[in-house]
Amino acid sequence: LRSKIMIVTIKELLDVAAEVTGCDRKKLSSSCRKAELVVIRDACYALAKQYMSRTDASISEAFGRDRSTISHGMKRHYERMDEDRFYRNIYNKIGKEAGLID
Repeated sequence: LRSKIMIVTIKELLDVAAEVTGCDRKKLSSSCRKAELVVIRDACYALAKQYMSRTDASISEAFGRDRSTISHGMKRHYERMDEDRFYRNIYNKIGKEAGLID
């Protein structure tokens, strides 16, 4: 993987997420509801909101989703952070590689 950089845009965050997870970048932006894609998207929503200070509206615009989808993704994020070690690992890997988490 490349050296850590500070992410400025959600597009760059998605690029890092695709690289870290080995997921196709276009699929992350697609309407596909496969569980592995939803998990990665939720992690990206949370990183954008928590570390990039983006609003639900700006995140939804960048992802081509409804604002309520982002809100629901954030709810799932908090639940998964408490219960799902696999999710925490993905979230932390993406965040660290993006330079958002130390």
